[in-house]
Amino acid sequence: MTRRILFSLAVVMAAACASNSMDDDRRSEAAATSTASSSGYSAIEGTIPVGVIPAATVHDASRNKDVELSIDYPTRGGSNFPIIIFSHGFGGKGTGYEGLASYWTSHGYVVIRPTHADAGQLRSLRDVEDIWDTQKEAEWRNRVRDVTAVIDGLNDLEQRYPELKGKMDHTHIGVGGHSYGAFTTMLVAGAKPNVTPPLDLHDSRVRAAMAMSPQGIGAKPPLSAQSWHDVKIPMIYMTGSLDRSLDEKEDAAAWRRSAYENTPAGDKYFVEIAGARHLSFAGLGTGELMQRQRSQVDPWGNNRTTTGYDPRNDSRNAPGFGNQQRIFGTIKIVSLAFWDAYLKDKTTARDYLKGTQIEQLNGAGMVVLWK
Repeated sequence: MTRRILFSLAVVMAAACASNSMDDDRRSEAAATSTASSSGYSAIEGTIPVGVIPAATVHDASRNKDVELSIDYPTRGGSNFPIIIFSHGFGGKGTGYEGLASYWTSHGYVVIRPTHADAGQLRSLRDVEDIWDTQKEAEWRNRVRDVTAVIDGLNDLEQRYPELKGKMDHTHIGVGGHSYGAFTTMLVAGAKPNVTPPLDLHDSRVRAAMAMSPQGIGAKPPLSAQSWHDVKIPMIYMTGSLDRSLDEKEDAAAWRRSAYENTPAGDKYFVEIAGARHLSFAGLGTGELMQRQRSQVDPWGNNRTTTGYDPRNDSRNAPGFGNQQRIFGTIKIVSLAFWDAYLKDKTTARDYLKGTQIEQLNGAGMVVLWK
């Protein structure tokens, strides 16, 4: 069964009580941290304290390589927390996506972010345009191997970092990623690009997967309608109405949606958020990361200036800076509900994703498809 639901950002992220004297940033923060209707989900941090190992490593003997990791873990609140392994976008680092990592961890997850070999390689917009000319099967294999090396090395991580002892449930593992990391995630989940010889990199130990800004059918990377036929685990694909592809002439949302449309039914979801840009999924454009964006290239083509990029001055960032905070809050809520549904086996979270809660809302702002 497939259902299309219009999900209201205004309702889901309704602002907490705020005085008229609040400035725009504080109003946006209040909106982004309010409770989502009657679902019980909120964009604010959870109650579990978060510890961080910012520079861990795991050794991959098959490549004689130490994979650098950043690990967020609950310091209290129990044991045997589900594990999320998150793959960064091209040129990023394992220390990125801190907003998502700390949020998920504070709600009872261990989040491990490997740093891939392409870290720091993004120097200009041209690098982004050339990514699929330079990143081929060998690079795809290495990225996936970084992820599977983490799974292989969980016991070793617990031995070398005592603070992790007893914290990780090795049987409940999810993999997520953004942009190039979404491609990495899809490969781990069972997607197969059109290459010869065939490339099968799926890992059966992964129970659920999340692809933010996924690639769809096309030549770069080489994906066809058949590429997703062996994706059997629960999967969520997330994008935004302003999440443009490298070819700005494409209908990017429809292109990204083709990944979902060609994935077999069975706990599969597609979420499109109005106003979300490519970097919205990294939390960029929100107050917490605004300083990082100033005087930097916007690497994903949402603004073609090369210096002094500020999303508040981007005419295509309608309706403005504050809305990006609300959008990021929505990304947090939906992603947490998915992990809760399939890594913690929460029926209430699954019902929420499939519309038991959502269908009670009115308006527009987010399209949710499920099958």
